[in-house]
Amino acid sequence: MIGFSGQVREVFRRELLVAWRGKARILGIGFFGIAVMLLFAVGGEAAGARLTKSSAAYFILAELLASTLLFALIFRIETEDEALEMLMMLPISPSALFYGKALAATVLLGGLACVLAPVGVVLFGVGLVEPAWMLIAVCGLIVFGLAAPGTLYSALTARAPAQEIVLPLLYFPLLLPALLAGSRALTLVLTGDVMTQVPSWCYLLACFDILYWVVCGLLFGRVVEGV
Repeated sequence: MIGFSGQVREVFRRELLVAWRGKARILGIGFFGIAVMLLFAVGGEAAGARLTKSSAAYFILAELLASTLLFALIFRIETEDEALEMLMMLPISPSALFYGKALAATVLLGGLACVLAPVGVVLFGVGLVEPAWMLIAVCGLIVFGLAAPGTLYSALTARAPAQEIVLPLLYFPLLLPALLAGSRALTLVLTGDVMTQVPSWCYLLACFDILYWVVCGLLFGRVVEGV
């Protein structure tokens, strides 16, 4: 009998393998994120907006919109041919299934962030004022905040007739507090943190992340049983 951590590792490895085999879709999600940032850049210039000041918000919105496409795919294989029911009949904890999938989503979203960040530097003309580790820490917290709720709502809407519509309607409102904290922290990292506010915003964002990962992990079993 594989322990909980072993089950999480197996699910995590399986999810990354599935993502690699369907890399065309993953690349499509990356190009979608880049296209969203291009639209923000063109729209901001047309409106005479200060792109540098809004670059953090544009980056987070592009990551958020692209993540909905990723989460729409997470349970697509399991919902085909009743595969989810067969998976739940295996000796595997629902929490392990959740955490394995959420960690795999975190890795994929982190890769997406690594692609979008250089694009944002070019499009919005931003420079790094604070140390690079602060940028990595803030982006990591943002990605972690997206992964857990997205995985839960992906399972909840897996069989919805219009998942692409229902998923964002449930997913976006829950993330608003974390996105506001992340946007503020990232803006300060890019423009300068004169009053040392970044740690406070990061602590707040980390609290949201911990809450999401704990609560979503506890609820996942009931969500899957009701799907």
